[in-house]
Amino acid sequence: MKLQWIKLIGLILGLMAGAIIVPYFIPSIDLHLTERLQSPSLTYWFGTDWLGRDVFLRSVQALACSVRVGLSSALFTGLFALFLAVLGNSSHGLYQTVRWAIDTFLALPHILLLILLTLCFGSDANAIIWAVTLSHWPRLTQLLLLEMKTIGRSRYVLHAEQFGSSRFMALCKHGFPYISAQWVIGLILLFPHILMHIAALTFLGFGLEPSQPTLGGMLSESNRYLMLGYWWLGLLPGVLLILIVLILAKAGRAMTQQVTHYAND
Repeated sequence: MKLQWIKLIGLILGLMAGAIIVPYFIPSIDLHLTERLQSPSLTYWFGTDWLGRDVFLRSVQALACSVRVGLSSALFTGLFALFLAVLGNSSHGLYQTVRWAIDTFLALPHILLLILLTLCFGSDANAIIWAVTLSHWPRLTQLLLLEMKTIGRSRYVLHAEQFGSSRFMALCKHGFPYISAQWVIGLILLFPHILMHIAALTFLGFGLEPSQPTLGGMLSESNRYLMLGYWWLGLLPGVLLILIVLILAKAGRAMTQQVTHYAND
């Protein structure tokens, strides 16, 4: 079991380190018009695009950017969900308000809400982070709210209130250690979902500037060339995105199983 945890933590830390370090080791991607639309080879693993740029290097840059933005978005979403879960259990009125907000946001079309929020915040990485945070918090908040409600009924929280502690502070002190595992698993399961939505946003032309390589932007740009037989422009970046999403989803499920097994023991 320890080995499984080490593997999962190593995978997550490796992704974080790679997203930060990799861009510094990638050389500047220059235009080579004489080598435009080259098929995949030993020289160009993913081929070249219509401007002679190395598709593999652009894909790695785009993936690193998506991972950085996705990690930041997942972290802010998790912190916001945790705050609302604690706040919602501070009183009956706040609990009903948070539940109403969750139901309202879940009723809205997800992608449409994400697009509208991105338009409000602008066209940069911070805009995507805020848009994702304000559109992806409801499900995690719903889970944490119910877990925190159970903790709020426990004797040690009630005793803390009797000794003068506010309910909010008592839940912060005693609640987070209890739900920390669920919170971390929620973030990991949320991360691939966020990556797919970032790709969808950039595919539609929202979010980051066109000069910034993004997997969604690369897939969108490749549309006009796919029918001409230049399949590698869209297929290989798409496969890279799917692989990283599947790996993260599998890691999240494995961690869920480990925590469930530990709780049952």
